Formats: sequence, structure tokens, C-alpha cells
Amino acid sequence: MEEAAETASAREQTAGDRAEQYHPPTAVNTTQRLRELRDVMRRVNISAYIIPHTDAHLSEYISEMDARVAFISGFTGSSGTAVVTQSKAVLFTDSRYWIQATRQMYCIWDLVKSHSVQDISDWLRKEVSGGDRIGFSPFLFSFNTFKDYHNNLAPANLSLTPILDDLVEMDEIWRDRPSLSPEKLFRLPDEFIGRSWQSKVEEIRRQMRHDASKPTAVLLSALDETAWLFNLRGNDIPYSPLFFSYTLLSLDQIWLFVNISRVTNELKEYLNSSCTSSQCVQLFEYDSVGSKLPEYFNRTGVKVLVSTKYINKALYDLIPEGKLLTTDYSPVMKTKAVKNPREQEALRITHVKDAVAVIQLLVWLEKNVPKGTVTELTAANYIDQCRRQQEHNRGPSFKTTSASGPNSALPHYKPSNRTARTLTVNEIYFIDSGGQYLSGTTDITRTVHWGEPTQSQKKAYTQVLMAIINISRNNFSAGTNGKILTKAQEEQGPHAGRAGRGQHGTGTIRVVDLRVERQPCSDTPPTQTEENGLGVAMDKEARKYLRYQHGTGHGLGNYLVVHEAPVGFGSDNIPFQEGMFISIEPGYYKENDFGLRIEDIAVIVPTKNGSNNCLTFDIVTMVPYDRNLINESLLSTEQIEWLNKRYKKIRELIGPELKNRKDLKEEYQWMKNHTEPFHVDNVVRKEDRAFDSEFMDKLSNLFYAGDVLLRLENGDTVGPGSQRSKRYDVK
Repeated sequence: MEEAAETASAREQTAGDRAEQYHPPTAVNTTQRLRELRDVMRRVNISAYIIPHTDAHLSEYISEMDARVAFISGFTGSSGTAVVTQSKAVLFTDSRYWIQATRQMYCIWDLVKSHSVQDISDWLRKEVSGGDRIGFSPFLFSFNTFKDYHNNLAPANLSLTPILDDLVEMDEIWRDRPSLSPEKLFRLPDEFIGRSWQSKVEEIRRQMRHDASKPTAVLLSALDETAWLFNLRGNDIPYSPLFFSYTLLSLDQIWLFVNISRVTNELKEYLNSSCTSSQCVQLFEYDSVGSKLPEYFNRTGVKVLVSTKYINKALYDLIPEGKLLTTDYSPVMKTKAVKNPREQEALRITHVKDAVAVIQLLVWLEKNVPKGTVTELTAANYIDQCRRQQEHNRGPSFKTTSASGPNSALPHYKPSNRTARTLTVNEIYFIDSGGQYLSGTTDITRTVHWGEPTQSQKKAYTQVLMAIINISRNNFSAGTNGKILTKAQEEQGPHAGRAGRGQHGTGTIRVVDLRVERQPCSDTPPTQTEENGLGVAMDKEARKYLRYQHGTGHGLGNYLVVHEAPVGFGSDNIPFQEGMFISIEPGYYKENDFGLRIEDIAVIVPTKNGSNNCLTFDIVTMVPYDRNLINESLLSTEQIEWLNKRYKKIRELIGPELKNRKDLKEEYQWMKNHTEPFHVDNVVRKEDRAFDSEFMDKLSNLFYAGDVLLRLENGDTVGPGSQRSKRYDVK
């Protein structure tokens, strides 16, 4: 052991020499923390330790007390895994955070530009000798995550060793670890409750009774599941009104594990916690979950349903194998995703309020940026200030991305006092922000340019806008998977339990500005194809795809999490249903130059004719796009008409909100100016453009894949069985 300690000391000295050579001014020196962690690793006889960015509930956004990756590495992104051996410290993260990681980590850390279990396992197999032990906290791994690691490491004779007492949390390492908030929990006011907790419980029990596997109970691990079920909220997680809790909902009992000292007498009465019948919520201390749950698991004839994406390995192992039922998403998660009419109306109203705040920001920026007095950070603070003026606002729904110039090429850049640039009229600026309101959660991104944008910037912006339009215009059958509607390719990270929460993966824009005829919706969900031409488009001149380093969309909660599972455009998201809310947010990023993104929130609604179980998207975000960045000549007549209808709706809904307030006359005029209808005459008609037959052959083959027909001006079609000529006049 002494020899091992000497070797480790020599390795640390080498790492220290590296650190003295260079480190970014924004980097955090964690040399001492790593040294102390390695000392503990030697004591417990592990050769490597895996530290994920999550908590015991597999949350995307975590409390300060759970920010282990940030503490040990300095990296504060919302997705990453740190791996520490006696000689190396490595961060694995996805493409959203590569540049941020290099700015925040001291040079004793290495960055691996991947976040897949496969790549982390490959690295461990190279660095750790066969027969050695790799430590992990079973409270921070979902069952799915553990299984994936085990399947990759076991063939190399590497043992995954659970460490029940997390090493980073030890007092000798994290001496000033933040403590749990003492704030009391609170219930949503009646006016914002779409369904009583009793009706929700009965609905979930109804689904359990009709489930072919016949579960007697469901164990809820994700924090937003319990918060939604009981219409309760808390302040344990930044930007999300959640509280640490578990719920065991059986057919005849309800067990809620929570810090009871934070439950007021009023809430105890609200939950009927003084009784033990089927409509009474029995309260148990949060920390007793591991000792109390086996009392139920050991009963005769019980079957417990768990979500393998959200239950941690420690709790999973408590359930006897013959009594365990598994699913990707619990019935609570699926039910929560579909908003009822009252919840839908609340979210629509919330987005109207939020639009007023965003328009206030855009007007303020337009006036003050030319003065040279606005930075990325002051702009981010100003949008929070505008939202606080709105009724029922409870703060931001996530930390604002406020980025200009080269910083805008970082999809999830967060400004600080050290990094914030001064905004100028000569650069692109985009802001991705959101608000929490008692009535709902919002998320919006707008990109602007106050000067003379380059032609490439206008082209990129217009193509991103065209992607928004084309996705939004899709008609699809109930039960369609979002993957079918876009070319977004989700890149699964090692903590797939959070799938649908964040912006994981790489999206692809193909901006179809050609008129297409889609096959009518039917009662049978469409068969998934790799490409089917829906809601996507290609840059015809370059014949390339525009790729962006984040997902195309995510679900949205009713005063819950801003990235709500399990709705999205990924293959692992649940099929679309009426009443779901989803973001649509393509983007484009050119490293060290500029980046841009547009994000709208839409609700899935029946098409106007309501035939054949057919659905579409209805955008509820009510802020106009930047006219200065739109190249109208790239838009089709249908896209122009879509924009004009959107702008008419914005005027109808936002106009009264602005006009009725004397202090917002300037904002009202700004809104009117920016929602002036576009003129169809400005569109370059496609019959003025000639397409070579080779390109049209490729385009036709693309449309074959999805049974989509392209209607030509002369009445011919490009598609299955269609004929082609050498010149195609397309309207």
C-alpha cells in the first residue's frame, strides 16, 4: 500500500506540473480535492470512481448539495460524468458543453468529447487492469445505467462496486457542502389546479387495474411525479419547484416519503395524513425510504411497477425479483404529459404573459444596445426583471443563455461577470430563457441582429425559421412518434434515465421550401422510416444538412420542470397525443463566429377538420421573429401565409395586453411594427429556378421513403410512380 501511495504521489506531482504550465482564467483548481478523493479511493480499494451529474432521483437540474461533478472538476454544465483514477481525472460530456468544459476545468483534467456509456466503458477498460474494482454510488445510477455499464465492463473482468456512502460527499473532502433548504412545502392554489390529487390517484389506480401485468403498486422516483400527483411544490431544486420525495402508490395505500418537518399542519390536513385508508397519504421521513419500503415488498402477492429510467440502483435492489415489474415511464409520467383542457388554457395564458415580458426585453435592447451599455449578463438579468412584473411569476425556469458574437456559437453558454461580452449592433445575439408561473412554465429563444447581418447569417436564420414552420405545419396521426417528424438524431448519454429532460443529441435541419402533399392521416399510426420528408429541408445550393448540437424539442410542465419527460422528438419518447406541449427549437452554430436558435412552444391539437384522428401543432409562443434576419426570397408562398397567420394571432392576443397598459405603449407599437404582414410578391417564385435532373432524382428518392408527393406547377408529381422532365417549375 505504501508503494501504491508513493506512485500516486508521483503521478499527482506530474499532474501538478501540467497545471503550472497553463490553465484558463475561468478554470477552478480542484487539485487538493482530487488528492483527498484519491486517498479515500485507496482506503476502500477501488481503482476508479464514476461521478455522474445527477441526484438520487436521476434529475437533470440538481440542488447545490448534489453538484458533485462541479465540486470535483469545476465543470457546471447540466450533463457530464467525471471519472477519477489514481493517475487521471477525465470529464465526459456531450457536444453542447465541450467549450464550456475547457474554460472551467483546471488542466489536471482531461476532456473526452462523448457522454455515452460505451465510450466511458472503453476508456475504463484501457485505464484499469482486469480484476480491479470500479466504484460508483448506487443512488446515482438508474437501473438502466448500471446495466449498460455492467454489460460493457464485465467482459473485461472489471467489477462495478457499489459505494453506499458517496465518496465526494465525505466531510474530509466536501467540507462546506450545502445543506437542504428548510423551506416549507406548499400546495398550488385551487385556480391553477387542473385535477385534484384524489382524482389523479384514482386515474393512476384505474390504469394499474387495467394493466395486463397487474401491478399492486407503483414506486415513483422522479421528483416531478410526486409534485404533480399531489399538486405540491417546493424549492429544493434551482429553477424547478420540486422537493425531495418518493411515493409508493398502491391500490389501497399511499406512502409519501418526505422531510416531514417541512409539511405544515394545513398540508397534512389537505393530504388526509391522519388516516390509513386508500385516500389518505401516510407520511414517512425521506431518509427512511430504504428501511420502510421492504415492509411492503415482503408482503405476499404484491407486484411493484418501477421506471427503469428513474429508479436508482439502490432502491431497485430492494425489490425481490419475482415481485418486480419494469417500464420505461411510469403511468404518472405518461398521464402528466397530457394536459387536460384546464391545464392547456392555463399554459396558453402563461405564454401570453411571458410574451409581454420578452417584448419588453427586445424593446429595451433595441434602444440601449446602440449606446454600448448592455452586456450579455445585464440582458439576462433584465429579462428576469421583466418577468417578475408579471402576475404569479415565481422566477426563471432555468439559467438564461444570453450570447452574442462568438459566444452565440455555444448552444448553452451562460454569461458571468468574467465572460460577459458587451452587446453591439454588429453581431448576432440570441437569448434562451424561461419563466416559472403558478399557472405554468415557459421556454423561448429569440435571435436578433440590430445592424446589417451578413447574407450567410440571414440564410442560416431563415432556414432555421423554415424548419420551425415546416415542423409546425405537419399533420400526423395520434400515436405518431416524434422521431418520424424530424431528422433529429438523439445521442443517448450514460444517464438515459433523464431522456426527454434535456437537449441531448444532434439535430439536423433540412429546410424543405417546396410544396409537398402529405398522405392523409389515418387511424393507424404511420410506420417509422429513416427519412420521410416531413418538417425538414435541405439547403439546395450547398446540398448539405445544417446540424445543431442539441435536441429538436422537449416537453413542458405546468409549473414543474422546463424539460418534461417523456415528450420529445427522440425515438425513446412516447407517441404524440392531443394535449401534449412540446418545444420546437432548431438552430445553427458556427464555432468562433456566430450561432442562432429559434424556439417556440406548441400544443398538440386536432386539425381543423378533425378527420381521421389527425393532429397538428398549435404554437402558443407569442413573440414575433426578427424581420432583419429573414430573407423572404427563400420562403415559399405557404410559409409566408403561415407567418402572416401567426402574426395576426399575436396581434389579437398580445395587442390588448400591451395596449391596455399605459407604460407599454412603446412595446405595443413595436409589436405592431414587427407583425406587419409579409407580402407574397416578395417571394421568388420557384418557376424562375431550374433544377438539374440529378438533384431532382435525389430529391425524388428522398420523398419515396416517406410516401410523400411533390406537386409540380404543371400538375405532375415527384414521388412513387411519377414522371420527371428536365426542367421542374415548382411553386
